[in-house]
Amino acid sequence: MAAPQKPEFEIDVMERLNSASRRIRQLEENIRSIRDHLTGLENEFVKQKEDRNSFNTNFNKKEEQIKIAITNLGVEVKNINRRLRKVATNRELQEIESYIQIFNPLKSSFVTKKEVQKMIEKYRGGDLE
Repeated sequence: MAAPQKPEFEIDVMERLNSASRRIRQLEENIRSIRDHLTGLENEFVKQKEDRNSFNTNFNKKEEQIKIAITNLGVEVKNINRRLRKVATNRELQEIESYIQIFNPLKSSFVTKKEVQKMIEKYRGGDLE
């Protein structure tokens, strides 16, 4: 006996159901793909946010270190200026050098005690030269 033939409307309904099932599977696959893409974007966003926060933290630490270094430099400049005020200037050194030249025992001519006594005796005796 031959297989009974299905009525045409049943065939039409089956084709529609199969077509709808294919479209539903395709939509489900598209939704899965979109979800995966969104998950990747969310993960990338979270990673970038963490990187930005880490960068900001490091930047703030370095900024504080720079502020401290600048403050330390300011203190050091003040110390150097204070020390420089105590150092003799070129003019002062020249003045000291001239005094040394004047009082230098190697270049000055000294009189002996006897010569001084003779000069005093001459002065007392009225013999002025």
